[in-house]
Amino acid sequence: MWASHADLAASLADSGEAHARQAVRKWVSGDLFDQLQAAMSAGCAVELLAKAHLAAIEPSLLSARADVDGL
Repeated sequence: MWASHADLAASLADSGEAHARQAVRKWVSGDLFDQLQAAMSAGCAVELLAKAHLAAIEPSLLSARADVDGL
């Protein structure tokens, strides 16, 4: 079953927020591995939150260029 456009934007935002929280939590650690995970989570958070914003405007902005069936 496919999710609605509103569900897509909300799911992307929830995932982005979870990654942002993890990035902040891991960044303060003195462990190098935790800090590397924080950097990856920060990047994921930015990407997911940007996609959530685009999905809220127009979900077709997230489709691949050649995916005309998805439009």
